[in-house]
Amino acid sequence: MKFKTISILSILFIILAFNVSASVVGASPSIIRLERMLKGGYAESKITITTSFENPIGAGFSKEGDVANWITFTHDNDFFNVSKSDSYSTGLIIEPPLDTPTGNYTGTIKITTNELGRVNQGAGSSILAQVAILLYIEVIGEEVVECRAGAIYTSNSEKNDPFLIHSVVNNDGNVRLRPEIFIEVYDQYETKLMMSKRLLGTE
Repeated sequence: MKFKTISILSILFIILAFNVSASVVGASPSIIRLERMLKGGYAESKITITTSFENPIGAGFSKEGDVANWITFTHDNDFFNVSKSDSYSTGLIIEPPLDTPTGNYTGTIKITTNELGRVNQGAGSSILAQVAILLYIEVIGEEVVECRAGAIYTSNSEKNDPFLIHSVVNNDGNVRLRPEIFIEVYDQYETKLMMSKRLLGTE
């Protein structure tokens, strides 16, 4: 009879664990690599938390490793709610101090949910979900000014109506830049310059 009781308890625990693990919590990207960061520099990356839970669940950030004190978030609160229909996104800001020695550094951002369930048999325990984002950061002592542009396209427009120009500019250096964009518009035969414009992008 004792053997049967243990078997039943084991089956109940397996079912409970399976139901919780089937509801996934994820983070994107899972790895962030920042190369050639300047001492006293600035970098920002967007992270998104998702889950398969239908109802909102609470979760929070914790920071570990060499770079823990360099990290802040664009949202002031380290705690948030997330559900299947409402993912959570925030900006991750990394600022190495001016006195940081040149070298490679690592860190981890852990996202841990509030209690998702309980196992009341025996001593009892809480069931949580956790996912981690790994950080690899290289800090150097020289300024690198480097950028690249792409995905340039324009919207269709009627005569005398404005048209939009879209472009993506990636900063591959370690200092802040404001991209300078020159626009020249020619006639259909590409012989006559109709308009020229100089624009400054945001940092």
